[in-house]
Amino acid sequence: MFVPMLCLGLVCIAAVRLGVEVMARTSAFFLPVVLLILAAVQVLAIPILHFNYLKPILSHGFFPVLKGGFSIFSFPFAETVLFIGVFFSLKTKKSPYKVYFSGLFLAGTIIVFVSIRNILALGELLGKFYFPSHAAVSRISVGDFLQRIEVTVAFGFAICAFIKTSVCLLVSCKGIARLFNLDDYTTVTIQTGLLMIYFSQIVYDNIMDMKNWAFTVYQYYAFAFQVVFPVIIWIFAEVKKKKMHIPSA
Repeated sequence: MFVPMLCLGLVCIAAVRLGVEVMARTSAFFLPVVLLILAAVQVLAIPILHFNYLKPILSHGFFPVLKGGFSIFSFPFAETVLFIGVFFSLKTKKSPYKVYFSGLFLAGTIIVFVSIRNILALGELLGKFYFPSHAAVSRISVGDFLQRIEVTVAFGFAICAFIKTSVCLLVSCKGIARLFNLDDYTTVTIQTGLLMIYFSQIVYDNIMDMKNWAFTVYQYYAFAFQVVFPVIIWIFAEVKKKKMHIPSA
């Protein structure tokens, strides 16, 4: 397991050192590929979908829906707070808000369609799998010549993991550079990247530990870093900005 994590980590380190523009161009190149894979898988999965798996709707009331909504808000939507450290590089005339919310809308649409596909393909077994998308796609079979296409999901996951990890590493290095008054964030990219790789190896004892953390603890643990602290910093920044514009008597 350490070898693929090391390879992915080194590629992320190289991307961060090359700069945010290279990362953005790489993302723009791979985005159509990932969307094409998702669309093809959705179409090929139609024969294995059972719409009766959607019933009964709201059998346990709204509380499970609200709980699931909070979990989805924490991961992945609230994690987009990281883009605060990236949007400074926007050179387009479009508003950053439009770029941000259009990306959220696209991501939300994809998550909804993928979640519905997994439910229609797996039914009550959905909660039994650690990676339901992989399990759902593995059931797709077109004749005797197109089977076991879950490798396409793994390929899309690897691309998305590379992009997300690169963004996280970039923002972390920028934060460290700002904290210690360094002239260039690239001076700590290799050290931070290697620590990231090592930490990913020891952070979980097993996959059950990872699932328990991701679905039980993380949504509450990360709320402060994703919402509370950024909002407080934003308020202080707005107050400071207004004070700077007030002329002295």
